[in-house]
Amino acid sequence: MNSLQNKYFDFKVVIILVSMAFICAAAVGCNNSRELNWRWVIRPEDYEDCCLVSEDWFAVKGGDGKYSVVDEQNREVFPGKYDNIAFFREDLSVVCEENTDYFINKNGEKISGGFQEARSFCETYAAVKNGGLWGYINHDGVIIIDCQYMEADNFSEGFAAVKKNGKWGFIDQGGVCFTGYEYDEVKSFQEGFAAVKKDGKWGFIDQGGVYFTEYEYDEVKSFQEGLAAVMLNDKWGFLDSSGRTKIDLLYDGAESFSEGKAAVKIGSDQDYADLWAYINSDNEIVVDFFPYTSIGGGIVYVGEFHDGIAFVSNDFYSIIDENGKYLFRGTDSAFFISSLAYNAQYDAIPAYIYTDDSMKIRKYGLMSLNGEQRLEPVFDDVIGIYGDYVLVSNKVDDGELRYGFIKIWEA
Repeated sequence: MNSLQNKYFDFKVVIILVSMAFICAAAVGCNNSRELNWRWVIRPEDYEDCCLVSEDWFAVKGGDGKYSVVDEQNREVFPGKYDNIAFFREDLSVVCEENTDYFINKNGEKISGGFQEARSFCETYAAVKNGGLWGYINHDGVIIIDCQYMEADNFSEGFAAVKKNGKWGFIDQGGVCFTGYEYDEVKSFQEGFAAVKKDGKWGFIDQGGVYFTEYEYDEVKSFQEGLAAVMLNDKWGFLDSSGRTKIDLLYDGAESFSEGKAAVKIGSDQDYADLWAYINSDNEIVVDFFPYTSIGGGIVYVGEFHDGIAFVSNDFYSIIDENGKYLFRGTDSAFFISSLAYNAQYDAIPAYIYTDDSMKIRKYGLMSLNGEQRLEPVFDDVIGIYGDYVLVSNKVDDGELRYGFIKIWEA
């Protein structure tokens, strides 16, 4: 066996031992005082499907195949049955009935006519499709930019990408195209700039439609914290907001800046694992290069920093602080991270344990930042935390996996 295989074998033994220890502790009634309280809001066996559509409203699908909206006491919020319903954005939701989309307010009142397709509101406008072409409506349901585009994206920083005659351009909120239709691909405006692709190469334009870089890059990412990752000839670096190269194109991979740091990649080590480090905006290494790897079907992951922490894969998904110190290694407890997102309000991360010696049966709950149990692992999956609610799934009597919601609070 090579060293990576040896490492996998050693970790597998650790997993079995840790999981067995957890099961034994649970059997004798071991209790963690930091565990969250919880109760069912939507039980998986009660509905065919469910989703969150507001901060504390849920869409539930009954046996008739239609969705209605209920609160956390399972009381109907307003009458209405829909084939589909989206999350309320800017107090309005797009719903579908008989292949027709329209918008409702939080009283369940229809505020627009029907459309072939519609998207949720963003920056007071929503993209809608009629007659095979896209336009935009306002909060009153009035079409303010005529349906004339082959494709249309949401507004971002006051501008929207639209497509005419096979080419992309940008319009302002008055519907004026200030760039012309000349781009093959575009990304939305972010921090005052948009990435645009022309003749197979990427560059950037500002909010006046003026380009400030040549169309020379093979791949780019949007600006974040004043810098944009760009790639040419398989090497990545960063531009600043003046269009100048801030960090030379030296790296084999790069992610965007977040909290003053960006992950960058150079070649491979002797085990053919990619070497990643975190640099600051002066190209100084703040977390040294390390061969982040993944086993057991996971993806190699070197995440952005948020709230001073980042998720990385060190064989198993782990957590580091801004100095690269491990707050949690994938084998520090009986739990293994299943969702790469940390909820600071509840100090909670979706995670699972193995409940059998053969490591085939998983049960999901929530763990803390350092791997302590926050919610007992009794679910067949934990998808995410949304405010005080957690989306979970369990198998019902016929073996089908269905979704439900629980509410959590501090004990």
